[in-house]
Amino acid sequence: MLCICCNQCLISIIVKALLALKTMLIISLLYLIDLSYVIKASKNIKVSNDRNVEVKLSHNVEEKERYLLYEYNFWSMTRIYEERTKLDESIIEIINATYTFHILHYDPAGKILGRYQFLKCISGSCHYDMPDVYVNFIQGGNNLEGLYVTTILDEKNWKVNWNVLFAIIYATMTPAKIGDGDEQDVVNY
Repeated sequence: MLCICCNQCLISIIVKALLALKTMLIISLLYLIDLSYVIKASKNIKVSNDRNVEVKLSHNVEEKERYLLYEYNFWSMTRIYEERTKLDESIIEIINATYTFHILHYDPAGKILGRYQFLKCISGSCHYDMPDVYVNFIQGGNNLEGLYVTTILDEKNWKVNWNVLFAIIYATMTPAKIGDGDEQDVVNY
């Protein structure tokens, strides 16, 4: 015969075990019906700003998957001033823009191919053409391996100017100090 305290402890343990089992079953069911962190590819993927992103598919559409598009708002203020006058005579530059990051490829070793795409300039000096930027990096800090830009092949002597997308990429891809980066275990199923 168990005392009242032991019965309550036993009931508490059973309830916790059932809740854990319920959570595992729900996750398993979501995984089985393909509601994991990827979206099945279709002819057009709608972004929240109603801009269509075209996806080229092969004949085996059922086996292709695309990761979610992440849409970000970027706000930055830069202040330049004369050292002697401090803030009396300063130049202030404010940029407010929207961009997306799309994971195109992710392999078991943690290598990622992604695309940064400029969507719209809300305010500031970002009203100019910014081509899509592709990045090749390893998951973790300070692991940017390559940066690639789409160019217009018709134009001769075309070169890329520094823009908001490059600033965002270098700020997010090189967060660690002194180039050490960080170590991460990448688990892929």
